Amino acid sequence: MLLTLIITIISTSVPSFAIGDPKLDKLVGTFRGSYYANQGHTGLTLKVEKTDDGEYIAEFFFYSVPDNPSVPSGRYKCEVTYLSDTGNYYVRGVEWIERPSGYVFVDLEGPLKEGIFEGIVDSHLGSKYTFHLVKQEGENAPSNWAEVTVDDAVLEGYVPLELQNNYKKSITRAEFARLVVAAISLKTDQNIEEVIESKGYSYEENPFDDTSDRYVLAASTLNIVKGYGNRKFGPDDLITREQSAVMLTRLAEVFNVDTSENRSIQFKDRSSFSDWAVSSIDFVTHRTDKKTNTPVMMGSDNLFNPKGNYTKEQAILTIYRLMNSLD
Repeated sequence: MLLTLIITIISTSVPSFAIGDPKLDKLVGTFRGSYYANQGHTGLTLKVEKTDDGEYIAEFFFYSVPDNPSVPSGRYKCEVTYLSDTGNYYVRGVEWIERPSGYVFVDLEGPLKEGIFEGIVDSHLGSKYTFHLVKQEGENAPSNWAEVTVDDAVLEGYVPLELQNNYKKSITRAEFARLVVAAISLKTDQNIEEVIESKGYSYEENPFDDTSDRYVLAASTLNIVKGYGNRKFGPDDLITREQSAVMLTRLAEVFNVDTSENRSIQFKDRSSFSDWAVSSIDFVTHRTDKKTNTPVMMGSDNLFNPKGNYTKEQAILTIYRLMNSLD
């Protein structure tokens, strides 16, 4: 009787662990990128996880990209398997969570190599397309404090595909202009040329000798970005925090926001603000995201650090907050 009891206690107290598949374990995580299907170029976030039962499932999030802003958002659950005969992974749609009218599942098949998951999209409508996804890990993953907001910004279509990586690196002036133009196109549901025309502007001769980047030129035409003088823009120069504050303020003015009435936060380093940036810093530290009640830009330890560089994830967060402040 005692022996039976001991055996029972031991057998019921040992937890069971799902063994899973080492090959499929490599696919667990978040991937971002895009795919092509009947609706054209489409943004894609794929989140793969392993359940307690050792099964592999995924959520397939699709959304618009700046070059195809009419695509609606949607998502569905998927089964994930490994095809040992080809060495490919297969992601198959099984259940809709949010289904836009007229949309059907598409399945993905391809190999995973050095964090890149790419291959063929099967639309089940007789057409084959392609996809390209990058695993969000290491340098390609945002910091923990930025992860949720970056995820929201990507899923809502604010972050161009080429900027969905290296989130912790400082952002360049040209990259910031790219984010700004994407935000304008998404918020207005117009391509940037239509926005420029609706504002009564037109492209003039390129004012810069060091760049012909179409997004820089568009942002310049809308008076959001300016050069250093002598026809220099410095597209690869790292943007500073006070420069970004000015560009964010001018971005708000594109949407007819009054940026003149603001309270001043007495940052300890206020005396180091450039004269041309003071009113903009006041604006971005006063203007708040209506979803989270968070200022567009903030300081740390009562310091704004105006000459400090700005990371890609910080730029994404602040542009996203500014767009939310317009709602």
